Amino acid sequence: EKRCKLPVITIECTGTQLYDVGEEETYLQLFERFAEDTSAVVPGRVGVIGATPLDLSHINADQKIREHLLKEGYREVFCYGMGSGLDAVKAAGSAEKNLVVSPAGLKAAEYLKKRFGTPYRTGYPLLTEDFKETLHGLSGKKILIVHQQIAANEIRKEIRTGGPADVTAATWFLQDESVKEPSDFCLSTEKQFAETVCQGGYEVVIGDQKLTRALREYKGSFIHIPHFAVSGECADD
Repeated sequence: EKRCKLPVITIECTGTQLYDVGEEETYLQLFERFAEDTSAVVPGRVGVIGATPLDLSHINADQKIREHLLKEGYREVFCYGMGSGLDAVKAAGSAEKNLVVSPAGLKAAEYLKKRFGTPYRTGYPLLTEDFKETLHGLSGKKILIVHQQIAANEIRKEIRTGGPADVTAATWFLQDESVKEPSDFCLSTEKQFAETVCQGGYEVVIGDQKLTRALREYKGSFIHIPHFAVSGECADD
């Protein structure tokens, strides 16, 4: 900072953990360093934490989320790190509420809640209406969802909208106890994934289609939803 005359944050990059651990620490440090003290909450202002193409699998995810939240009645949307810049981070304490769209944003949301009293909820407002209709038809089945935890939770909620179902979420990435169900679990290897699916009696698997390469023995149904962190591919819409 003395040399470049600019504020600096430092993130440990050991190469031994996955990308979302770095995201988590970066969000937290950005708010710790740059969020300015304020006592004035702006009604209708909402912050979005955890939005990156890696987690949301949409290049224009910030626009889709902004449109969704404006329809909900909010008047101003700060999508931190994806569409909104440092000025939004500085004004984070003025948000009426925060929406966390991936596990990487949970620690930062907790920090903002503790410091400013800003409530938050989790959600993934990127599922298309056609996809939701498909999910509503899965009631009564045993289902495994493989995605980042908050996206998986949103998919599970939509499935249960259509009726009761035995739904488990699995992820290759961060999994926070505060947003998981007891049966949810983490994946570490393709062998574990394949064995879990084939031996678990799952009638339906929902995840990125690249995962089917590990499921040559699986006889059930597979429903595709992109996950850029898994396949490097984004949604078409």
